[in-house]
Amino acid sequence: MEDLYQWTRLGSEADVATDGVPSYAFGPRMGDGKAPLRDFAGRRPVPDRGTAPFERHLEGIGRGRRLDAPSCS
Repeated sequence: MEDLYQWTRLGSEADVATDGVPSYAFGPRMGDGKAPLRDFAGRRPVPDRGTAPFERHLEGIGRGRRLDAPSCS
């Protein structure tokens, strides 16, 4: 959780910060509060942040090209 507090900006700090993720970019919370992903707010309350329906099971999306091959190190 320390990295969340270090790199996220809440309230008036979000308006003047030159780095990090401002609270207005966090997006909505999952309606039932049990999103299977990392929430930038952590456990901190963010005023005026709405909720939205999320998919129950995350689907991974991979992008690649037919000619892609593993890199050799």
